[in-house]
Amino acid sequence: MGKRVSLIYLVNQKKEILFQLRDNKPTIPWPNFWGLIGGEIENETPEEAIIRETIEEINYKLERINKICETTGIDQLTNKQNLLYFFTGNINLSLSEIRLNEGQRLSFFNPGEIAIRKIPPIIKKIFQENREKILYI
Repeated sequence: MGKRVSLIYLVNQKKEILFQLRDNKPTIPWPNFWGLIGGEIENETPEEAIIRETIEEINYKLERINKICETTGIDQLTNKQNLLYFFTGNINLSLSEIRLNEGQRLSFFNPGEIAIRKIPPIIKKIFQENREKILYI
């Protein structure tokens, strides 16, 4: 088994989801793709990890999160199965109010854009399977 990773669909009042354009480095999974906020679980629960990662990446303190699911996904770099935990939460800030600490930039996408954007397949798949749970937190 590879890593354990927590990821979150952050939804604004317009039902748009926050995505981060990942750095374009060959040493990270999915370089130059639009991804969710999140990261590797350290010595903590998946819920604690996503709260920590959200603070680290965009300086945002989550007030409430809901777990969507857990699944496995292949790590592009190691070819090992990672255990992925997906969450949803609200974000009530505009892009100009969010301080990005990791990645190239942020953008909100409406649900229809997810299928056509350069987003890792597992993130698209979980969204398609759990659209109602994600958008109506």
